[in-house]
Amino acid sequence: MGHDDGGSTVLEAVVVVPVLMFLLLVIVQMVLWVTAAHVVQLAAATGDQAARVLGGSPDLGQRQAWAVLSSGHADVADGNVSLVVLPGGVDRMTVTAAAVSIVPGFRLHVSATVAGQVQMFRAS
Repeated sequence: MGHDDGGSTVLEAVVVVPVLMFLLLVIVQMVLWVTAAHVVQLAAATGDQAARVLGGSPDLGQRQAWAVLSSGHADVADGNVSLVVLPGGVDRMTVTAAAVSIVPGFRLHVSATVAGQVQMFRAS
């Protein structure tokens, strides 16, 4: 008359728990990726600003960008900073890095580019 549901709870747990754990892992990885994207954007903006201000230099800009990337709160790996001075007094700072990965062999790369006019004194 009634049917036996013995063991169905265990079977549901065996199926549902791994799926939920995988979803949690993906959410945490995406948060790490978004955080790395913000850090890279901050490093590019900081380095570009240091390079463009009156009295700044490309070397100072790169050092400032590296300081942001290498801070203890950065959560990025394999960073690269490049600054190119373009014709017309414009510089372009590009910062690339990889987000910290909690899944072995899985890498999400992030990059940011900021460009602007170099401030300099021009005699009239």
